[in-house]
Formats: sequence, structure tokens, C-alpha cells
Amino acid sequence: MQCVGIKAGGGQCRNAAHPPSEYCPMHDPERAEERREYATRGGKVKALRAVSPMSAELARLQGVFERLAQDVLEGRQDRSAAAVAIQALNGARGCILGALKAQEQEQMAAELAEITQMLQERGIKRRA
Repeated sequence: MQCVGIKAGGGQCRNAAHPPSEYCPMHDPERAEERREYATRGGKVKALRAVSPMSAELARLQGVFERLAQDVLEGRQDRSAAAVAIQALNGARGCILGALKAQEQEQMAAELAEITQMLQERGIKRRA
């Protein structure tokens, strides 16, 4: 069942309702206080629950690996062709994992810089 909520632009929400409510979590009047709490936290809680495009791509690749393996096991896919496909998919997976690690390091560096600045503002020197 589709959410009966109305978006800020005036159109009907396209999200699925979460029974027994007729609304999705974003429009459910009973969850208004919860949404306000998340908003006061700067949306950080919601951001932590959100699936990043890279995580979604890893999940998609996992599905491809599983279907390919099943096809080989059931004789619908040639083993040598599957081996080549798996090597290419592993290359894509490696690129995504590398990008995730780089992103994590960038976030940690930004957080460290923010903490360092807060300490300096309070007159506390950071140890090297």
C-alpha cells in the first residue's frame, strides 16, 4: 500500500506505507516527535542508517556473484566464462572497497581536524 502522505511539493508520497499505519515513517503523524529529534541532531542518525551508493553497489555485486555461482552449479553457465566474469567483478569490488576506505580516511581526518580545532580554542595542545 502506498503512503497517503503529501510531499512538501504538494504531490503524493511514493513510499510504501508501514502497516498498520497508512503512512511511511516520513509522514506518519505518530512519528512526528521522532523526526523532530532526528532533525535536532542534524540528521546524523538518519544519515547513519542511509545506504550509500557504494554500499548499494557492493550489495548488487554480491547478488551477481551469487547468481553466477548458482548458474555454474546448475550447469547454465560455462565455468571458464564465469571465472573471467568473476575476475572482472572482483576488480570492480576492489575499486569500490578502495573508495570506501579512502572516504572513511577523509572523514576521520576531517573529524580529527575538528577536534584539534576545538582543543586549540579551549587552550589544550594536541600531542603528536
